[in-house]
Amino acid sequence: MLLKEHRKVQELEATLAQQQKGMEALTARLKMQAAQIQEVSAQFEMAKLAPRTVLTAR
Repeated sequence: MLLKEHRKVQELEATLAQQQKGMEALTARLKMQAAQIQEVSAQFEMAKLAPRTVLTAR
């Protein structure tokens, strides 16, 4: 019985380690996406502030 419980604990520890790696990967991906969003937002703001050239027919 003790051996069975020990094996179960080992399985749970392995599962936990896998989940932690998955969370770390997701966190890294979210950070990259947040940086990309900030970059696009900054570009959008610059485009909004850029002077517009109006062509008039003469």
